[in-house]
Parts: sequence; structure tokens; C-alpha cells
Amino acid sequence: MDVVLLSITNPSEKVALGKVCSVDPSTEVGDEELGPNWCEVTIQVPIVWEERLIRSYGSFKIMGDATGASIAWPLSLLLVDHGEDQF
Repeated sequence: MDVVLLSITNPSEKVALGKVCSVDPSTEVGDEELGPNWCEVTIQVPIVWEERLIRSYGSFKIMGDATGASIAWPLSLLLVDHGEDQF
């Protein structure tokens, strides 16, 4: 499912486009289980490159670092991308 990721500090701001890989709480991202209300998302297009990742791991600290990689992101900060202009 294609999604828009919203900022943790300003939930009305779109920070990346991505694809949900898993919503299973036992899925591990960066050696940590997602837990409830989180999902695994592959970042396809960062919009705000400097947006800090909520759960950084390895060399992934900001959205721009994670392009093409999977990160953990709260379900409450996702919008389903219906293919309309997101900018």
C-alpha cells in the first residue's frame, strides 16, 4: 500500500512517500520489534530530507538517509496515497 508519511513534530506536514511492508507487531526493523500501532515502511521519496527518524538505527538517522530502506513509523502518522497530487 502506498502511503504518505507525516512529521512527528508537525503532523500536517508531509515528509516522505513510501510503501507499507508490514503491520505485524512482531516484525523487526533495526533489530527492534514494531509493536502495536507501528508499521514497517520502505521510503521511496523523501520530501523533507532532514526529518529525524523516530526510531533511528544503523546509519539511518534522517529521512534522506533511509531512501530505499525500511523504517518503523507510527500508523497514526500515515495517509493512504490515492495517487493524487500530494504536494
